[in-house]
Amino acid sequence: MNNHSPPPPPLSYRLMQRLMWPVLKVLGMSCKSTYELCSTQMDRKLSFSESLRLRLHLLICSSCRHLPAQFKGLKKLVHVACDHDSEPHLDSTAQLTEESKDRIRESLSKKP
Repeated sequence: MNNHSPPPPPLSYRLMQRLMWPVLKVLGMSCKSTYELCSTQMDRKLSFSESLRLRLHLLICSSCRHLPAQFKGLKKLVHVACDHDSEPHLDSTAQLTEESKDRIRESLSKKP
């Protein structure tokens, strides 16, 4: 098994990151604040300044560009999981065996 680390990012990216990161942080456009804005966007409409900060950060930072799509996917998964139907959302061919159900019940009953 090879334990090679991935290659470092290009020098241009590292230089830009070192130069821009402090500025972005001061402006409230750090990766952490972008993550928080994406999360907030799921709950309410962002203000103009919040929306602008989010868009500008996503234009600059290729690492964060996937966040809005990931949050939308997560929101869809939560809606499906929290659906109030009494029937489980399983394909008719994907049923658990009684043995599996018993193991799950046993495992859940052991939890405090």
